[in-house]
Amino acid sequence: MTEYSEPKAPKLGSEQDAKALEYKAILNTLSEMVYVLDKNYIYRFMNRAYALWFELPIEDTIGKSVAEVHGVPAFTGLKPFLDKGLSGQVISTEMVLPSKTGIQRLGQCIYTPMRSQDGKISGLVASVWGLAESQPGLEQARRKQGNFEFLPESQNEGLFRFELTRPIPISAAIDTQIQQILEEARVAEYNNVMAGMFSIESATALNELKLEQFLPQGVAAQTYLRNFINNGYQISHIESFERDSLGRPAHFSKSLIGVVENNHLVRAWATQKNTTHEVQSRENLRRSEERFRMASEAGNVGIWEWDIQTGELFWSDLVKIIYGFPLDFEPNMDEYRGRIHPEDAESAMEKVQAALNPDSVQDYVAQHRIIVNGTTKWVRGLGKVVFDDNGRPLRMSGTVVDFTAQKEAENKFIQLRELGINLSKIMTTEALANLVIDFGTSVLGASASAVYQRKEGGLSLFGSSGYSNQEIGELCYLAQDAKHPFADAGYLAKPIFLETRATMNGAYPELSCDGGKKRSICAIPMLLDDAAVGVISLQFAHEKSFDNDSRRFMLTFADQCAQTLERIRFYEKEKIARLEAEGANKAKSLFLANMSHEIRTPLGAILGFAELIKDPDIEASERDKFISIIMRNGNMLNKVINDILDLSKIESEQLEMENLEFNIKDLVKEVLSLLGHQAQEKRLELNLTLDDNVPQRIISDPTRLKQILINLVGNALKFTTHGRIEIVIVSVEGPHADRHQVKIQVIDTGLGIASEHAERIFESFVQADSSMTRQFGGTGLGLVISKRLAQVLGGELILEESAPGKGSTFSFTLDAGSRSQGNELDSAEKLPGVKQNPSHKELSGLKILLVDDGPDNQLLISRILQGAGAEVFSARNGKEAVEAALSQDFDLVLMDIQMPEMDGFGALKALQKAGYQIPVLALTAHAMKVDREQSLRAGFLEHLVKPIDRKLLLDSIKRRVLYTKNPIGLEAMGLDALTQT
Repeated sequence: MTEYSEPKAPKLGSEQDAKALEYKAILNTLSEMVYVLDKNYIYRFMNRAYALWFELPIEDTIGKSVAEVHGVPAFTGLKPFLDKGLSGQVISTEMVLPSKTGIQRLGQCIYTPMRSQDGKISGLVASVWGLAESQPGLEQARRKQGNFEFLPESQNEGLFRFELTRPIPISAAIDTQIQQILEEARVAEYNNVMAGMFSIESATALNELKLEQFLPQGVAAQTYLRNFINNGYQISHIESFERDSLGRPAHFSKSLIGVVENNHLVRAWATQKNTTHEVQSRENLRRSEERFRMASEAGNVGIWEWDIQTGELFWSDLVKIIYGFPLDFEPNMDEYRGRIHPEDAESAMEKVQAALNPDSVQDYVAQHRIIVNGTTKWVRGLGKVVFDDNGRPLRMSGTVVDFTAQKEAENKFIQLRELGINLSKIMTTEALANLVIDFGTSVLGASASAVYQRKEGGLSLFGSSGYSNQEIGELCYLAQDAKHPFADAGYLAKPIFLETRATMNGAYPELSCDGGKKRSICAIPMLLDDAAVGVISLQFAHEKSFDNDSRRFMLTFADQCAQTLERIRFYEKEKIARLEAEGANKAKSLFLANMSHEIRTPLGAILGFAELIKDPDIEASERDKFISIIMRNGNMLNKVINDILDLSKIESEQLEMENLEFNIKDLVKEVLSLLGHQAQEKRLELNLTLDDNVPQRIISDPTRLKQILINLVGNALKFTTHGRIEIVIVSVEGPHADRHQVKIQVIDTGLGIASEHAERIFESFVQADSSMTRQFGGTGLGLVISKRLAQVLGGELILEESAPGKGSTFSFTLDAGSRSQGNELDSAEKLPGVKQNPSHKELSGLKILLVDDGPDNQLLISRILQGAGAEVFSARNGKEAVEAALSQDFDLVLMDIQMPEMDGFGALKALQKAGYQIPVLALTAHAMKVDREQSLRAGFLEHLVKPIDRKLLLDSIKRRVLYTKNPIGLEAMGLDALTQT
């Protein structure tokens, strides 16, 4: 026997493929045999049951014809049934199904045509299930096996084998045969279904079961056996209504097959099938047909039938109503054809003729227009043709529905969909107005249209058609309180429909008479979030009824336009923002290029002169000069970096400000002292004018004030080639009478600034003229930072006066504190600070652990600390730092943050966990406010920033070490004025 194997599953390419696999899996679980043939009798599918019965390998069989698989004689016998199935008929027949083992089974076969999506027959589906084995097959099986092995098992069909105690001659009288059959036929074998039908539970019950108990009661049994004998002891059917084994009423179909040998009846096979479900199905079908008739009338579905041979038509009442005929009208094909719209008549009749052609195998499906009393309707007809055995059409029956309303809704949907597609391409209000006007005229039939956009205080017209110049002048702008339907629609956010002239004049008598042109008006607000962003108004030259469908259509139209109008607004804003962003990006690109130059210039000098210092033959004077150059360029580089960081802090609102009391005159002198050498080099005067009314001591942030002055004076020095630079400080009236307000002016006689560039000098990443960057250098951030700092200090930095070739005057004001303070201290008093320790070796006796992964930083910081007298030990990462700190005694730990293996935070956490009490200070290149806050939260006592400020580093170490050893003596050591950095 050929072994059955599952075919390989195809790759799923779609949901349809997945469904196909699911259906195949279900079919493979059935005991019934199922296969599919195409129109050329080629196998396209077979399930497991079919393959096993005929011992066919599925993969090798699919794609072969029936003749190739079963032979030409078998195909010749099947072909008439197959052809009928392929012609569109459903065929049911019985036939003997032989297997290769010799077993024969009588099978019930149904051939059902299979149609493609376009309605054409593409093949047929055959399903086969066994009813009983044929007589030769049963007899052969009984002789070979002597048991009940080959009796078929099915879900609802039972089978008995009755043996006669003695053979009955078939020549005996019929009544005699009937009597002997009833008396002597006993059950020999049965299948499980039959046992269940008769509740056979024991061998005793089996032996007592007679054929008489299987047959109908009384006279019906005699009649049944008489038919059985008269039919040559072949299959004899009878329907009965009895109770099943559970006592429930049930319908049964019974059959009997006799076996005749040597002119004697020797045994019989009996089948019994519970047909309750089938009977109920027939009854349900009858009721379904009745319900269908009632439902068709309730659902506005008309029913019709056409006798093609006689030409007679049957139309239900609803069909007559749809076609506009009276109910007593006797329809005919001429009247039907006369109702079809002339443009659709040819196509409709072609579909009728196509359905009548047996070769096309397609049903009648058509939708077209009809004209009823001058009104156009849309109807959809479905019909099926019944053919005789010769392929002649006998009759066509079907349904018809009036779907005019659905067709109109479909047309409106298509119009709105096309409108949406067109609206999606619109990017300007002018294009939107043109589309709305065109739609209102061509689709809605308006004689005049207007489109408004809501502006502050009223509605502004941005498109119109069909109005006179006078009317456009009146409608150009409608104030919010205007007594006009367009204004009311916009500001009440509700649609207004005026269907008649009388209604219009009654609601809005102010509308001009216009010679009676306006018959109907509608004004539809374009709504977003329940607020009107505009209004669409339509005017009609005829009175128009705005039913619910047309109103919904117009509201949907307005909603789509509202979305488009909002998108246009957003696009315009985005366009402006994009242009601004592009300008900003261009400015930033120029700025970054400038920054690269400003950073690389001092960096190049630093690296170059550092290389020269390595020369052993260099003279000491040159070495000192080169060192001075390196330090100067290092300070320049540090200033560039500080400018960038300051701007970043200002823009992120993380700039730290102090509020201290200091002597303003001393601070300004310090600035002049710092920048005096530049003025001397350029032979410029650098003067200070201090008004007597200015308080000697003010309260502000000295560091930030000093930064502003350095930027302004440095800027003046850069752009002044001859003349002078003057700082003028005066006291001015401020917004608060109880507080000082100081004004500082920086006046130069330099190049000056042209008026067209004056507004740009305070913008980030921008200089007045890009050529200035190439000529004079600089980051372009000085004025930006100074203006922001002035604002933080409670004042404002402005360009007070400037002219090309004559110089510039910058001025800024600042809040200088309460008037109750200011002149109490002498100007000669020093700013608070650290009292200098007379000893040069400030850190003598201290043992410090320095943790840094950079060799250069280790060397630099070690030299600073050792120069101050400290003993320094180094570690390259946090892991080494923890090991060293816990194994040796140190007075203080300087800890870098970003290191390999273990960073500074991890090292500090490990030391804290070990109970380490020695001060640990962060020393890092991370200089932002958030970095400092993170360090202090982690437990570092201070956050010191690279590059190293030697004095700040030494003072911080002294303060922390001395405070740890003697907290009370800190003030006595002169360190009370120091704060954490």
